[in-house]
Amino acid sequence: MITDIIVPRDYLIILQTARIRPSPYHVKMVKHDEFLKMNGSHFLSIRPGKKVGDPTVHYLRALQFRSDGKVNYKLSFLENSAWEALPQRFQVPNRPIAWIRMFPHALPIKERKFQDLQSMKHVMPVECHQFFDNLPHN
Repeated sequence: MITDIIVPRDYLIILQTARIRPSPYHVKMVKHDEFLKMNGSHFLSIRPGKKVGDPTVHYLRALQFRSDGKVNYKLSFLENSAWEALPQRFQVPNRPIAWIRMFPHALPIKERKFQDLQSMKHVMPVECHQFFDNLPHN
């Protein structure tokens, strides 16, 4: 089934309905203010194990960076697999991990692109026009 994609929400609907069994995908729309970056702190290693025979980075399937500075990992793609704390061997001295917003505001598109999108509104459903009218642009 081919579906027209006009606004970002259309991606959300397509991804949510892409699978029925074992259960539909859980999809979260992320906005610009939800992207965070570290304040300059870093880890020397993201290896989940410490000794020979323990898992290496090749076995990592997911990393979870928490707002409290802790990092968790999974070695399986299964949703019910448990998150485990990543051993933190090194952090920049006197600099605890802090998260800051990567984008303080939505990134504007160029005026030319904005005008091109406006010129295409006659082929789009009227319900979508407001989305394109409110795009930040230079």
